[in-house]
Amino acid sequence: MFIETSAPRAQNESARLQSPLIKPQKEITQCFQFWYHMKGSSIGQLNVYQSKGGSLPGDLVWSLSGEQGPDWSMGRVPVNASTNYQVQTQY
Repeated sequence: MFIETSAPRAQNESARLQSPLIKPQKEITQCFQFWYHMKGSSIGQLNVYQSKGGSLPGDLVWSLSGEQGPDWSMGRVPVNASTNYQVQTQY
């Protein structure tokens, strides 16, 4: 999946990608792994939320804002859940 956020965009516009409900795996550590590219003078903020039981947007578990350079970078967020959960990215 890909979120394109280059200009032209409307002010205060945001985009979201949301996972389906995910069943936690017992005795296995899970993580949400993704790649991001945040280059430019008007870069906003990338947020990752984890919700339990489908109540969105959930808890903010990772955030990054501003210029991050010309390269793609990997983000990883540990997932701590004992019930079904969803992950949502918002830019």
